[in-house]
Amino acid sequence: MVKNTQSVAGSEVITLKRGFAGGESPVYSLRITGAGAVTYKGELFVKEKGTRRSNIPPEKVKLLIDRFHKIDFFNLVIFSSQQYNDVPVITISFSTGGKKTNLSHFSHFATPKGLLRLEDLIDKTVESDKWIIGK
Repeated sequence: MVKNTQSVAGSEVITLKRGFAGGESPVYSLRITGAGAVTYKGELFVKEKGTRRSNIPPEKVKLLIDRFHKIDFFNLVIFSSQQYNDVPVITISFSTGGKKTNLSHFSHFATPKGLLRLEDLIDKTVESDKWIIGK
């Protein structure tokens, strides 16, 4: 697990990156702003490679932000000293109110269930399947 907390200025920003693991797991990233602007970047094993943009309603952004606070994201710690082959590294970040935290972990190993549910909720909220599924 890698954790990096620093001060930042600006509005809320959420990012999610699903990294390469070998095999054919999708490799892509999402960026969501507080205003609801979504940027998707597909790299490998996805339906849509390259950059795509969309928007989600502010209410959906608020639900995601509330979930970050509910799981106490800024104080979350993941304990795992093992590295795994053929398991994707997932990186999630959240910035708000002058704070930014990045967390990286290997798939589901030693990862709090609330964080895993949040990552899935991000994908569902932005409907990332439209860019990922059906390659």
